[in-house]
Amino acid sequence: MTPLDAVQIPFVGGYDQLDLSDVMTSLSPTAIVASNDLLALGVIGALKREGLSVPGDVSVAGFDGITIGRLIDPPLTTIEMPDASMGATAASLLLDMAENAAPARHLDVAYVLRRGGTVRAI
Repeated sequence: MTPLDAVQIPFVGGYDQLDLSDVMTSLSPTAIVASNDLLALGVIGALKREGLSVPGDVSVAGFDGITIGRLIDPPLTTIEMPDASMGATAASLLLDMAENAAPARHLDVAYVLRRGGTVRAI
């Protein structure tokens, strides 16, 4: 099975108003990786409103490792990144580009996968 292309899911309003019904009907994904943990929590709520279980029907992971992700049941699987060092690194790169005409470049920033219970073992 080949992975689906990334799909951007637009939403208006709060995370609690996220509607995944069209995406679930048309694509039937088995996993959703949200761009941040708050959105991942909104995805979990939307999936539950669709009558789906996490991770039984759909695995969900977030990105940034906020504390509230550890307070849900099951805890959110997420990628933790050190916010302060990520912000300082981005600011340093931007200043270098603006002040010294440095070329854009790719940097690796440390991260940790915090396994929770929202991703199914396959």
